[in-house]
Amino acid sequence: MLQLCRDLRADAAGLVDAFNYPDFILKAPLGRYDGDIYRAYFETITSVEGSQERPWYFDEVVKPMTQTTMAKL
Repeated sequence: MLQLCRDLRADAAGLVDAFNYPDFILKAPLGRYDGDIYRAYFETITSVEGSQERPWYFDEVVKPMTQTTMAKL
């Protein structure tokens, strides 16, 4: 099976691209044939509206876990 995957790799990107689905639909920024995954990954994430904002539960749940005081130590 691994050999078949290696054999198909060169054609896989072309076959998927033939359907003309953008990466954000496929949710596959890590499946880039050219290997430039980090740029594609961050472009995908930052292109989503609101992706840079803190979630509604941040102040109540996350922030207390990330803040420590000397009294707690």
